[in-house]
Amino acid sequence: MKILTEFEKQATKTDFSLSYSVKLTLFTFLNSALLPLFSEYIVDETDAGYKILISNMVMKFLVNAFVTPIMWTINFGFFWKKFQIFFIERKIKNEENLSEEEKTFDKNQKELNELYELHPMNVELKYSYIFKTLLMTMFYLPIFPFGVVISLLGLILSYFLEKYNVTHNYKRPEMLNAKLGKFYFNFFICILLSYCLGNYIFMEDIFYK
Repeated sequence: MKILTEFEKQATKTDFSLSYSVKLTLFTFLNSALLPLFSEYIVDETDAGYKILISNMVMKFLVNAFVTPIMWTINFGFFWKKFQIFFIERKIKNEENLSEEEKTFDKNQKELNELYELHPMNVELKYSYIFKTLLMTMFYLPIFPFGVVISLLGLILSYFLEKYNVTHNYKRPEMLNAKLGKFYFNFFICILLSYCLGNYIFMEDIFYK
């Protein structure tokens, strides 16, 4: 999605972030919510009803609500950087008494800056995660109302984990104007449309087939 957005040659960073975030939202919703439904219709296990689909969605809701924000916090890239820094500092300490010709340290200043710099916040991914969660929850509300509870707990968890990440794991986020937030504020109408679409699909199937 990021590569596709780069081809658009957006004029500002905010426009790039908005376009990138919308693509992530739509394609993750397609992958998480719509593809399992398409698979259900392809298999067409009429005797099982929606039991298989619901069992699949339970796992998807749990992974989305808890695994995703926890993985953002664990951030294996952060630990890999710490691992590299440990050996670099150890190497510098061991070579501090050697002459310049004998030293084997070969990192330049740019590489060291990137190594010691914290990870970016990726605001686009955060917006995408929240609204994909809302779209998926409302879409499956007619047959899986407990998904609301799972998603609510996941959003609460992600809120507190992100507060920790902002103060400990992320570098200062890039300055974006209000365009991104205003777009997603107006995007709430799509959440209602997602519920209407899910309600039509599932209620039509249950009562008229």
